[in-house]
Amino acid sequence: MPTADEGAEPGECGWTASADAKGVDGTDEHYQLVVQSLRQAVDAASITVDTAVAAIGEKHLPAGFVTSEPTLLLTRDGTVVARDEVGDGGLASPDQAVDGDALVTEVATNGIDPVACGPESAALPDGTYQVWAIETVDGAQGDKVTLLGGGQDVEIASGAPVSLCGADADALPQGTDEAKLTAHASYEAPDVDPATHPKKRLSAGLTIDNHGDTIDGAFASSIYLVDGDGRIVVDGTVPAHRSSGGIQAIALGADGGGDGRAWEEPATACKDGKKLTAGTYRAYVDLAVDRAGGRPGVVHLVAEAKEKIVIP
Repeated sequence: MPTADEGAEPGECGWTASADAKGVDGTDEHYQLVVQSLRQAVDAASITVDTAVAAIGEKHLPAGFVTSEPTLLLTRDGTVVARDEVGDGGLASPDQAVDGDALVTEVATNGIDPVACGPESAALPDGTYQVWAIETVDGAQGDKVTLLGGGQDVEIASGAPVSLCGADADALPQGTDEAKLTAHASYEAPDVDPATHPKKRLSAGLTIDNHGDTIDGAFASSIYLVDGDGRIVVDGTVPAHRSSGGIQAIALGADGGGDGRAWEEPATACKDGKKLTAGTYRAYVDLAVDRAGGRPGVVHLVAEAKEKIVIP
């Protein structure tokens, strides 16, 4: 694998990913680069990654706000060992609707291949890596900042990302003690016309009670179903394809909390995309929160839903 290179520029092969690097901001006072890697599909060759630039403490992003194309990074022991420039960048309208008091301009990507950068394009060895992204933001007044976001662990085995499909429920991310997530799951299509949305989907109402440090940033949600043998049979993915529920803003004070909903997902088997076997399933919801404030990594809020999901 590539080794650390003290002369590497930010985002280049061999660079040590750090918000303290010259010219790089972990989180600017106005913007956060949100990086989410979730729900690797069965037989997927690349690691699913979505990025977004979120406004911090503002109800809108300024006119003329433009982002560059994000560069996705994989690190091992802090060193960039794989990289890929992807995405189309984003342009934010100053009068765009606000969701959760923070505006998010999202760039969906095709992900990053677990292949070493540099002269040797070999598959990365098995192990745990961290996914990051670096992106430049041009402000309305000619100001420019380079944002670094991410730090979430991803598992690689046999040259591919590891899927949770078929794994034991214990393989789900471990939650944090800083907040309690309560989930109410259902198998329905809430608030839509069944004539135009005839297929039922998994959904979940959420309540978050925060009793630790302030959690401020943005999150992506996942709904999982677990069968009677304790195996994950629904993980929100379509076999051999990328899947993302999108990124949403979150801001919880030390004594605060809030309500919301997870993104709706199809109730199809993750192993082959077919209809689930009739029966009763346990539902779990995972909120992966990429924090603002320059704190690397992702905090998981995980809960088993109080209701079982019955597939007829």
